[in-house]
Amino acid sequence: MQAPTQPYKNLAVRSVTMEPLLIHHQISGPDTSPGPTLVFVHGLTCAMDDWTLQTRALADSHRCICVDLRGHGKSAHLPPPYDMETLAGDLIALLHSLDVRRSILIGHSMGTRVITAAHLQAPERIHGLIYVDGSKQAAGDPQVAVETIRSKLQDDSTVSTFVRSMFGAMFIDRSDAVTRDVIIQRAVDMPAATLRTLLSNLLAWDAGRMVAAISQVHIPLTVLQSTNVDENRVRRCLEANESTPYLSLLKQHVQQCDIRVVPDSGHFTQLDAPESVNNAIREMSAEIGNG
Repeated sequence: MQAPTQPYKNLAVRSVTMEPLLIHHQISGPDTSPGPTLVFVHGLTCAMDDWTLQTRALADSHRCICVDLRGHGKSAHLPPPYDMETLAGDLIALLHSLDVRRSILIGHSMGTRVITAAHLQAPERIHGLIYVDGSKQAAGDPQVAVETIRSKLQDDSTVSTFVRSMFGAMFIDRSDAVTRDVIIQRAVDMPAATLRTLLSNLLAWDAGRMVAAISQVHIPLTVLQSTNVDENRVRRCLEANESTPYLSLLKQHVQQCDIRVVPDSGHFTQLDAPESVNNAIREMSAEIGNG
């Protein structure tokens, strides 16, 4: 096991904005930057802390914004609905409030859905997307997908067991043990009703909305993929240059799609292989440039 990297150590930030109608967020980096603003969006049950290894590396030259989505972290008090479009709408409201006119959105896991929906809501403000280990976990009738997962999560004890198993499979032997335990416990601590709703809406989006949404992405998309979840919901690490049905789907529907497999990493690619993520962000920022 490698020595802990302590990604959850407090990061010095320029400001923490606390407007009651906005999702909680932190801003780091220069007040003005010639390049696009980097906006980091976490996954299911997660929080802005997951991006500390990125903001530490990038905030010297980029304006960085990390958010806690509705129902998560310090935005946990914000009420339902907890669907992808509402989470995206919160993000766009924040970009409007901060007058962010040029941005790259970086989303992990569930966050890949949120940033895609956000791009469709405000394409004029978003100039690039980066997916970090996304997936498509449902197909067919969205209602069937929702009913199936809800039948498995009928009571709080079932939810806790399900969450420990699901999140435990997201890490590999060399993942930082301290960080792993924090992430798993954070997932267990999310109210069962909130988690059921979020997961149900995620699966409904995958089954009923994902293909149409990604087909409307006409800006650069970089995909950093480290794991695959099969039809039995078993997660495994990918080998270099390996493809999956999800990656093929993205390649088919998104014209400007750069797919990069990150081997020897768990689901939290930004923690297990931070430089792969950081370099991809730098490259897209340079590609989009100052224009």
